[in-house]
Amino acid sequence: MEKCNAVGRMTFLKSLLGIAIVLGWGLFIGMAMLAEASQSWALLLGFAVLALVAAFAAVGIILMFRRLHDLGLSRWWVLMLSVPVAGVAFMAFLLLWPGGKCEHRTQEENR
Repeated sequence: MEKCNAVGRMTFLKSLLGIAIVLGWGLFIGMAMLAEASQSWALLLGFAVLALVAAFAAVGIILMFRRLHDLGLSRWWVLMLSVPVAGVAFMAFLLLWPGGKCEHRTQEENR
């Protein structure tokens, strides 16, 4: 049996919300520290927070790749998110369209 590397709608939504919260607060804190960086430790800590934000952004992109795989689409579709209005519609599509079925997932995960 082949391992299903897909992400369902609910897992995608929960993960996306978690990543968005971390990215939002991380950017806020990192930029605030860089703006008030009169000390070298604050500047270093600000860059560390921004590096953490970049890591969470990479996890978000990987998550979108897995959701696109679940829908049977190419990973190149992630570039659609860079188009202002179409990106929002595409994100709604990713959140609402049912994905493929995986044998080892439970009924709840297949929804």
